[in-house]
Amino acid sequence: KIIGTILIVIGVLIFILFPFMAIRGSGFFEDLNASPFFGVIIGIVVFAFGIALTSKSSKDLKDNVGTTIAKEVLGSYFDDLVYDPQRGFDYRTIKSVDMGFPGFDDVESNDHISATYKGHKLEMCDLHLTDTRVVSNGKTSRTEHVTVFRGPYIKIGYDKSISHPVIINERAFLFNGDRIEMENEAFNKEYNVYCEDEHDAFYIITPHMMERIERVNGLADDKIFINFNNDGYLYIAIYNNHNSFEISMSDDSSLAIKESFKKELDYLLRVIDELIEGLN
Repeated sequence: KIIGTILIVIGVLIFILFPFMAIRGSGFFEDLNASPFFGVIIGIVVFAFGIALTSKSSKDLKDNVGTTIAKEVLGSYFDDLVYDPQRGFDYRTIKSVDMGFPGFDDVESNDHISATYKGHKLEMCDLHLTDTRVVSNGKTSRTEHVTVFRGPYIKIGYDKSISHPVIINERAFLFNGDRIEMENEAFNKEYNVYCEDEHDAFYIITPHMMERIERVNGLADDKIFINFNNDGYLYIAIYNNHNSFEISMSDDSSLAIKESFKKELDYLLRVIDELIEGLN
């Protein structure tokens, strides 16, 4: 990290000073008979190499220090823990569970966790969904990769048995299905509930569960997608627009990193607890 930073500084200095010194034609630069543009090129190359080295340092920091601390923190909450920062859920797996996400055509996923939490099988990962869109101003057009979701994606076993998935998301998100009106008007104004069978929906979304969902929504300013699936798993996606267990280059204290990880994990587990306990 230090070497990369030094190279960035050197690259900037070469970029600025070399053309000036070459034009003046003094000393080493006169003997070199170099064009001012030579310094510009060298400066850019050194700067780019410094950026690449710094980026690699950031990745190494996460892979080494971050992974070690993450495993320590996760191990204090979960049993049978397997943590793989490079692994995640693939496109087919994400696409097979309808969460009511906006349309997407690309999936990036990492920081996979497989564990047991309070007797429930659990998988968790970071998820980034993007959609390729063509933007036109009438004369020209360009392709953009637009983020439609970024945040933790959680899969945890639950004990209820239903025939059809029960999907809940906030009213800000549309869904291609018939919306079910619950008995709570205030809840209906804030959330969409979708299911092919009203009996399954009312079986899962009880007044007690509605309170839990509203409490979960109040924990943070995040968008939450929920699917009580008929495969025996509850799926939760939280759009908080960042990756879990992130380490910035300014983080130089293992204690600070650990506390940050714990704070984030406490929040995610609070969401899980609220929803699982709401089924009882």
